[in-house]
Amino acid sequence: MAPAQSKLVSQNQTERLYYLDNLRSFLTALVIYHHVAAPYGGIGVWFYSSKLHPPGSSITLSAFNALNQSYFMGSFFFLSGYFSNKSLKRKGAKSFLKTKFLKLGVPLVVYTLLAGPAQISILKLYNNEVLGWEILTDYWKALDGVKGTMWFSSLLLIFDSITALCPSIPEFLAQFTTLSSFILDIGACCLIRLANPTGAKITLLNLKPAYLPQYVGCYILGASLESPPTPPVTKTTRNVLASTAIASTALLGLQLSSLRPRSASSIIGGCSLPALTYAISNETTGYLLGTTILRLFQTSKWLNRSWGTIGRYSYAAFVVHPIVCVAAQVWTDGWEAQSVVKAAVLGTASVVGSWGVGWALVRVPGFGSVLL
Repeated sequence: MAPAQSKLVSQNQTERLYYLDNLRSFLTALVIYHHVAAPYGGIGVWFYSSKLHPPGSSITLSAFNALNQSYFMGSFFFLSGYFSNKSLKRKGAKSFLKTKFLKLGVPLVVYTLLAGPAQISILKLYNNEVLGWEILTDYWKALDGVKGTMWFSSLLLIFDSITALCPSIPEFLAQFTTLSSFILDIGACCLIRLANPTGAKITLLNLKPAYLPQYVGCYILGASLESPPTPPVTKTTRNVLASTAIASTALLGLQLSSLRPRSASSIIGGCSLPALTYAISNETTGYLLGTTILRLFQTSKWLNRSWGTIGRYSYAAFVVHPIVCVAAQVWTDGWEAQSVVKAAVLGTASVVGSWGVGWALVRVPGFGSVLL
């Protein structure tokens, strides 16, 4: 797993790796576009739903969402594993955990308690309905776990805690080769789908368990690499991944197109060929895209330079983006535009708005120490 330095942009290890900050900002913006696209004919669950665009009605947005799902959250866990490992070595377990519970735990609790009521209030205001305290009380009475995008923070907090308290576990798992890791990953995905044929979430964490093996593998891979973090991808491995990804994705498309009615529910779980094919397609495509995009950021002069303070507010933008997105979607509910156009326009507005709100929020006393 030693980083290959020969064809990369030279960068002293004491210098800041700008491309990692920029990649994190790119992924944050991609998450926002992903969530905005879902209600306009894409796929995925989102708080807002459009009456003008049925789920899955846009092939373009559905493909966009499916492609994102294969790698973008895995890439987040990869970066988190890398930065967490560096922070743990520098601070020690006690200080490391204190910082993580502050920066991950506090937003998790606040978001879970207040983001849902805020989104409900936005809908009520749009419909000229009266706001009352029952929005909070009814919501809290029905609360059964982590909500919204904070599943990422809760799972990352668990990973970081295990790494700090039981460092031998990640170290042991990091010893597996690329091939054996893929076999374990895909095998685990298939077994989870067998045990959970409905694709139901783990309610407490608001987590889809079928994607958990990928997240574990990506976090461990990031934590195992030195600076700069270069995943082991030889030319042969890349060719095998590309061939497998193309073949499995094409086969999956044929299988789904033959279903009546056409539904993606068959890949969620159970013992079926589409479920197995999707597991192979998702994991191989995810690793191939994730490593390719990482290398692009690493080797590009424009992507591997300072973007000013954009990266500084990416975490704050991630935390607040669901509220910003829902507000934009609700207030343009009647806009009869093409699904792709609407997703692109509102996605861009939500990206700018999320960074703007994040920028303002970190200036509130006490918030900066959590969100920066």
